[in-house]
Amino acid sequence: MTAIDMRDRAFRDDPYPLLRALRERGRIERDVVGVWLVGHHADVSAGLRDNKLSREPWRSPVWDTLRPFVADSTLERTTVQWMLSNDPPKHTRLRRLVNGAFKPPVIKALRERVGQITDDLLAALPPPGSAEPFDLMAGLAQPLPVRAICDVLGLPAADFAQTTAWSDTLALMMEPVQRKAWRPAAAAAGDEMVAYLREHVARHR
Repeated sequence: MTAIDMRDRAFRDDPYPLLRALRERGRIERDVVGVWLVGHHADVSAGLRDNKLSREPWRSPVWDTLRPFVADSTLERTTVQWMLSNDPPKHTRLRRLVNGAFKPPVIKALRERVGQITDDLLAALPPPGSAEPFDLMAGLAQPLPVRAICDVLGLPAADFAQTTAWSDTLALMMEPVQRKAWRPAAAAAGDEMVAYLREHVARHR
């Protein structure tokens, strides 16, 4: 079988044929750079719950290849502190800290707020039946989680555009294939966002 190459321009332009081929060919395989690809929901779900697998990216056999894109940056220093980047016991301690913020009454209120944000974003799109083109990713799917997170953190609405710009730049570092040109912009976005959030926390204290 031809190994999947996520560096291929065809994958970036339209990944779905390759992802479909992955699911049809079997349960799991490695791509050309050695990353394991798991294409079935049940396998992904089982893997995420298996303590034998690590969340810590620096344990990955490809970390030495990936690290130069974030090395010695604010992005790296903050990533190693993230709950989703750590195994127990650090993950357990961090999860315990945030559990209180996501109790059922809080989630109910958040669900209502996310619904309102969604309605607002949909209202800004061209009306049904309109011939005007629009980008659903840019108009709804990308700003929705950023707006919701900003609400949870209590960030002012006037800062949504800036936080969205930072988030979009940082998200490039999560792409399956990295480009050296992205690293300086992501490092700068990490520096600026951390400074901004520190000021926000200080004000609330």
